[in-house]
Amino acid sequence: MRDIALKAQSRATGRTAAKAVRKAGLVPGVVYAGGKEAIPFAVETLALRPVVYTAESHVVALTIDNQETINCIVKDITFAPVTDAIVHLDFYKVEAGKAVRVEVPVMLKGIPEGVRVNGGMLEHIAHKLTIECVPSAIPEHIDIDVTHLAVNKSIHVSDLSIDGVKFITGGDVLVAIVHAKRGGDDAPATEAAAPAKK
Repeated sequence: MRDIALKAQSRATGRTAAKAVRKAGLVPGVVYAGGKEAIPFAVETLALRPVVYTAESHVVALTIDNQETINCIVKDITFAPVTDAIVHLDFYKVEAGKAVRVEVPVMLKGIPEGVRVNGGMLEHIAHKLTIECVPSAIPEHIDIDVTHLAVNKSIHVSDLSIDGVKFITGGDVLVAIVHAKRGGDDAPATEAAAPAKK
């Protein structure tokens, strides 16, 4: 998994200070460091694009005031309700060799047999899964081969396995399913929501 370098500057804490940061065209943020005092920072909005607008998970190499780099992951992002502008960031510091929990996007690969042969419809249900692993083992995304899926067959979290990764999302969570085509002889899509696992 690649790291994304992000340069920031220190800032004062409090609502008034945060408003001043936003008025200056910057985004306020905080790094939580596992029981230690949180580290406030401010960063340019444009610099956040590769961090926020991406379909991949990553470690952020955050440098504040050109000091020591802090490796962290995104914990939360707050957007303005009307404009969708980024108004605040929460990062969580990670340490090499110490397991962390993180959400990772899911990507389906291939055309299912049930779609290709029977004209069914693939439904991608779980787009992100929570995993636990050391930072170096965090995948950019979870690739799942769906070419073998026939009509009314599905993939659950319990069907997945990645070396060095523990799935925190429950094993019974449905990730993807191939529904029968509408008007076909197979069970309707509403009845196929909980089919037998392959």
